[in-house]
Amino acid sequence: MLRMSVTKNTKETMIKACRHFYRNDHEEEKNISEFNSHYSSDKAIWWYTRPCFCYRLTNKVLNTQDPDWLYTFRLIITDIHNQLLELYEKSIQKSNPSIDTPPQIIFRGKVVPSSIVYNLQENVSGLISINGFLSATTSEQIRDIYGGRDNPVREGYERVLFQLIVDNHIKTKPFAFIKDYSAIPDESEVLFSIGTVWCIESVVQDEEALWHIVLRSSGEQNQRCVELTDYLKQQIGDIPTLLTLGNFLSEIKDYNKADKYYEILLKELPKNHKDIGAIYNNRGCLQCEKGAYDLAEYYFNCAIKSISAEYPSSIPIAQSNIEVVRCEGTFIFESSCDVLQNTVDLITKSLSSNDRSLGKLYNNIGYIHYKRGQNEVAMKNYQEAINILLKPTNRNPVDLSAVYNNIGVIYFEAKRYDDALKSFQSAIESGLLLLSPTHQWIIDYAKNKKIVLKYIEANCEQR
Repeated sequence: MLRMSVTKNTKETMIKACRHFYRNDHEEEKNISEFNSHYSSDKAIWWYTRPCFCYRLTNKVLNTQDPDWLYTFRLIITDIHNQLLELYEKSIQKSNPSIDTPPQIIFRGKVVPSSIVYNLQENVSGLISINGFLSATTSEQIRDIYGGRDNPVREGYERVLFQLIVDNHIKTKPFAFIKDYSAIPDESEVLFSIGTVWCIESVVQDEEALWHIVLRSSGEQNQRCVELTDYLKQQIGDIPTLLTLGNFLSEIKDYNKADKYYEILLKELPKNHKDIGAIYNNRGCLQCEKGAYDLAEYYFNCAIKSISAEYPSSIPIAQSNIEVVRCEGTFIFESSCDVLQNTVDLITKSLSSNDRSLGKLYNNIGYIHYKRGQNEVAMKNYQEAINILLKPTNRNPVDLSAVYNNIGVIYFEAKRYDDALKSFQSAIESGLLLLSPTHQWIIDYAKNKKIVLKYIEANCEQR
């Protein structure tokens, strides 16, 4: 979201959402009007630290992590981050001593739910990533005020004093001492950008029932998260747009929201825009997911007609109606009829004609033949997909897992249960290289493996 461009409509969209939320609050309506008239990107931190709608709604949006709301409020979120980044980069330049450098140890007092404290206590030495902007202070008085010292707290909450140890030699998300940029300079505030990673060093409660939690800044990230992030970037592209937002929403299976953004694009973009073909193709993918194959075919045909002359190499792939689709065959066992039923998971990306997309293409052609009952032809295409996706320059574990799974289904229907078992096991092993064991795809592959094992056991008993 931080990499998306800001357009002239970005502020208007945010203002409209703010007015709707505070439609019965005259004081906040005045603040929103002032923001609309006088806001500029160099005042982002000032508006965020001002006790008004901007601070409250921005935090609310960041806490929900809802893609719709994050997109709506991307103006203020992006501007705060960029202003912090500018201050952070200046602070680490020795040639500019006039910029204040945050102290090594700072504090944050806060009343938090007991569940959060206990969760931190159980994960000492682990890492924690903050979804929103994190505010801390060098002032003991401010620290105690926000920590509720000497004030009772309601049941289910705890008073916490966070001690934040900042290692200036570790590359982290941007942060800065914002006294000169804050609406409340007396708070001596240090502000950390979203996604800052901390190592939990200790969680201890003192005799006055105050929890002391020590966090140290960390340049580390969970390796699985890094790999998955790289995979998502590979899928949606380096330059984020409204199109790639729709693609990302498709990636995380939020199909309705993805289609909403595709529809917005079709209304806003010129009919000859180079992305029109990709948008129609992606909408077709979403309709496949819903089982609306006639509508999917309509969108795919629209994609073919809309391919820009600027991208002639994409036309043969677009004519297959499925270049940007990865059909993840997930097959659920129904005991009533003892068959594997199939659903489709779709991952979309902008139209291109690289080798790895050809691997997806062969997989999808195979899937179409499978749907037609042409399993032998389907298997040939799946094998071709495997050959392409196994090349070092094209290798992607998640894509491979989908094809292995599809091959396993054909083996299962051919009653070659040992081969089916090997294929499903390969799907699991390949998928686990990037996905967590609790990811739905891994769960589905494991279900398939379990079904095959039952058939193998039943055959052994009959012998």
